[in-house]
Formats: sequence, C-alpha cells, structure tokens
Amino acid sequence: MNEKETHSNDGGHIENGLNYYLKQKWKLFVTLFSLFSFMTMGMELEISGSTMLPLSIQVRTNLAKLSWIIAAKSFGYMIIVVFFGLLFQSITKNYSEFILPIAYLLPSIATALTPYFKSLWALCIALLFQGISHGLIDLALNTLITNMWSSRSTAPLNCIYFGYPVGALLSIIVVRSFRQNDPLIDKNYMKYSNSTIIIKENYFQSELVGAYKIIYQERSTI
Repeated sequence: MNEKETHSNDGGHIENGLNYYLKQKWKLFVTLFSLFSFMTMGMELEISGSTMLPLSIQVRTNLAKLSWIIAAKSFGYMIIVVFFGLLFQSITKNYSEFILPIAYLLPSIATALTPYFKSLWALCIALLFQGISHGLIDLALNTLITNMWSSRSTAPLNCIYFGYPVGALLSIIVVRSFRQNDPLIDKNYMKYSNSTIIIKENYFQSELVGAYKIIYQERSTI
C-alpha cells in the first residue's frame, strides 16, 4: 500500500512539474528560442574544426599555425567571463536582453566573411569575436533563464545546453554535404612544412562558402 502511494505521489510530482512548464507559454517560448540559439551557436563555433584543412589551404599556413584560431576563440570567451562574469556582473544581470542582440550580430558577420579571408590573423580576429559572442550568450542566457524560471530553472537550463552538441553535430553534416572529393594536386603547386601540405598560391576554397552560408543564414534567423 505504501509503495503504491509513493509511486502515485512521485507520478503526481512529475505530472505537476510538466504541467507547470507547459502552462507558462511565454517562458516556454523563450526557453525554446534559447535552445535554438544554442543549437545555432554550436553549428557556428564548431564548423571551424570541421573545415580546418580547407581553411589552412586558403590562408596558406599549416595546421599547427592554424590552431591559433582556437586560441583566439578561447581568449575571446575568457575576456567576457572575466569582465562580465566576475567584474561587471550587474551589467549582465540588468541588461541581458540588450546584450543578446549584440552577441548574435557579431559572430554572424564573422561567419559570413570567414570563407573569404586570406590571412591567418584576419581569421583569428573573426574567431576572437566568435569567442566573445559565446561568452556573452552564455552569461546573458544563463541570467535570463535563471531569473525567469527562478527555483525551477534547472530543467530549462539543461534543455538549452542540449542544443549546443546538436548544433555541433549538424555542423559536421553541413560541411560533409559540401565537401567535394579532394582533387589531385600537382606537386609543382605545393610544398611541405611541418608535414603539412601548403599551397604556394592562395587557393580559394569554394566549398567553404556554401557551408558557412548555411550557418550564417541559420544564425541570422534569430
């Protein structure tokens, strides 16, 4: 008898919890919007990893030097966490709704221009802004969801963070759909440096445009 009562009580708690979330229409909409936001952010931030080789060819460098773009992205994220997460928390707490549009705009421009960069340092600057955007969105959405759902914010936060790995997976699928068979390159047009092939002349990688354009369009819909 006690087991049945316990089971029914647990089921009642679960049902009440689901009903509570479903009844909060506006809060639920904002949470789903945030989920989509994290999904597009995962696509945007992880596409650089899936296109490392074409990017290295386009900017005429090897993969070891191209890893600076990852450092630039991490540095941008670190700047935001230090300044807005530790030193200026009141700005994030009081103006999270105004921070988000800026955070969405910066990486959209960087993503749209990435396939056309011919310089490693220009690429690093673009990834720096993506890291800044990542930090701003993390802080602003965490604050927004926590303030909105209060003590019931755990499930919505887990929900929106689920979008990032989904977006990262989708970015690989998008890149693969535009990835052409690697053409045979004449040895006269390449040299070797640190066991990595480098094209002597700038070689525009047209396959990057389609993949990055899709990511940019998805991001621009937010």
